[in-house]
Amino acid sequence: YAAERVATVLSLAGPCLVNAGGDIAVRGVPSVGTWPVAVSDELTLGLTRGGLATSGTERRRWRRGGVEQHHLIDPATGTPAASDLLRVTAVGSDAVEAEVLATSIFIGGLDEALAADVAAVLLTVDGRTFVTGGLA
Repeated sequence: YAAERVATVLSLAGPCLVNAGGDIAVRGVPSVGTWPVAVSDELTLGLTRGGLATSGTERRRWRRGGVEQHHLIDPATGTPAASDLLRVTAVGSDAVEAEVLATSIFIGGLDEALAADVAAVLLTVDGRTFVTGGLA
């Protein structure tokens, strides 16, 4: 939401991309035609509108009572989500939708993500990458 609000204000001065810790909001198109966003070392997406967000467990980790924890909480259990995905980058109509998609896809896991066919890049815990939806 914060990225969206800032992008709305900045867009008054022209095209902009706002990156708020992996949640990206885009307004307008730069003179080069797209906003390049690196999703991994091997993959860069070109955004022209909407938003993009990444959710994963590679960062924001800690130990509590000897057990490794992370910040993506499964609403069904109230505990850190167990997933066969390590990271999900989703594209949405704006950064808020992209964040909701990325987190819910992460919690649902690979099979649900592939069945949903959402525009996303999925990285599994065993190192496989899947590009889905309109990105495929």
